[in-house]
Amino acid sequence: MYKQLLGTLLSILLLAGCEAFDATSNSDRDDDNNSEPRDTTTTPTITPQVPAEHLNSQIFRDKGTKVYKHSEVSKLSIAGELPNTLHLIPSKTLDDQTRTDRPSPNPSDCGEGTSIKARINDCASKNSTNSRAYLWDGQVNGLSGEGDWMLVATKDSKSIWMDARTELIWSAPITEANWNQASGNISESDQICNASVLPESSERFLGISSEEVVWRLPTRGDYLQADINGSRFVLSTELEGDSNIYWTANYIPEDSQAWAIRHNTGELIKRADTDLLPVRCVGVVLK
Repeated sequence: MYKQLLGTLLSILLLAGCEAFDATSNSDRDDDNNSEPRDTTTTPTITPQVPAEHLNSQIFRDKGTKVYKHSEVSKLSIAGELPNTLHLIPSKTLDDQTRTDRPSPNPSDCGEGTSIKARINDCASKNSTNSRAYLWDGQVNGLSGEGDWMLVATKDSKSIWMDARTELIWSAPITEANWNQASGNISESDQICNASVLPESSERFLGISSEEVVWRLPTRGDYLQADINGSRFVLSTELEGDSNIYWTANYIPEDSQAWAIRHNTGELIKRADTDLLPVRCVGVVLK
C-alpha cells in the first residue's frame, strides 16, 4: 500500500517510478520422517533470502545518478563495464556525507487523519510547494544506496517519518530515560515506547494512536538497517546530523549494559542500563 502511495507522490513530482519490491519466500520443507537423508557429499545450492537483484548496492556514486542493484554491479564488473558514476575508490570530496541533502527544515505542520496513509497524504498536500519537506528521495539526495522516506506527521519542530523500504515508522526523539523505561521492562505507566494507552492530549507520537501503530524500542539491527536506508540524513535537518546517542533494544545481561548508537555516525556503544539516554521509537503500521 505504501509503495503505491510513494509511487503516486513521485509521479506528482515527475520523478522516475519506483521499482516494486517483490518479497520472496523460502520453499516449504519436507518434514516427512521417512524422507531420504540429505546428501552431504555435494555442495549445497545457496539461495539468498533476498535475491541480489532486489538489494541496492552501497557503493558510492555521483549524487543524483542511478542506484544500482548488487546483481547489476556484479554483471557490469564481470563485463568490465562499470560506469564512471560509481566510485570504486572513494572520493575524499565527493563522498563526504555532508554533501547529502536533508529534508527541508521548516515543513508546514501536518499529519491529520485516522490512518498512516491519510496522514502521509495530508503532509504531501500541505507541503505541496516544497517536495523536500514531505518526500526524501534516496537516489536524488543520497550518495550510495539510500532508499525513500515519507513524512507522516510534523508539529512543533518534531517529525515522524516512514522508511518506504521497510515500512517502519520512526518517531522524533521523545525523552531521556534509563534502559528499562525505554525498552518497556518496567510498569506500564513508566514505559516510553510500549505504553499502550496514552492520554488524548499526549503529543508523544504527534497524535498517532495505538490503533494505527504498534511502537517499540528499535533494535540495533533496526537502527543499522535504517542507517543504510538514509535515516541519519532524514531524521535530522542539521548539517552534521543528530549526534545524540540513543538506546537500542539489545541488552547485555552479564554486564547490566545495553547497546546504544550514535545517530549521525552509526557508532555502537555499550552503556550502563541505568544511564539516561534519549529515546526514539519505531512502529509497525496497523492501518
